[in-house]
Amino acid sequence: MQDFVKKRFRKYVFSFYYPVIMGLPLSFIADFFEEFLFNDWAYLKFLVSLIVIDTILSWVYHFIKRDLSSKGFSMIGLKLLVYFSLLIMANIASSFTVRGSVVEGFGWFYTLVCTSLIIREAMSIAENAAKINPNLVPKWIRKYLSDFDENGFAKRPCENKKQSENQ
Repeated sequence: MQDFVKKRFRKYVFSFYYPVIMGLPLSFIADFFEEFLFNDWAYLKFLVSLIVIDTILSWVYHFIKRDLSSKGFSMIGLKLLVYFSLLIMANIASSFTVRGSVVEGFGWFYTLVCTSLIIREAMSIAENAAKINPNLVPKWIRKYLSDFDENGFAKRPCENKKQSENQ
């Protein structure tokens, strides 16, 4: 009976051993990531929520059109890579230190990047919802969105006239 208790106790003690062994290097990596790369987790939750909604709406649209493809799925990974690279770059630019103090001149840049990504995803959600059912999105929003190309740049006035004539 004592052998059984000893084995059980030993197994219990060693059950803490593995998480500690795994946790030590991961905690240093997590600290490094939060200190030098990115640390605005509340913002990231909002951005990821919009990305998920946008992706689902895009899948629904392409499912309805019956043109789902693996190329579309691969674009999600590229989008995430670009977005997270921009966020890391903006975070570094806004929080780097010189002689131990943070240089405050680039805080606006971080705000600009974060706001731009949120607006881009919100516009994409509205566009995808309008593609699925134009009646879901008010006409004035659809008209405003038609003034921009698929990359988010304003179209030239002659392009807008041609598009409105075709509709």
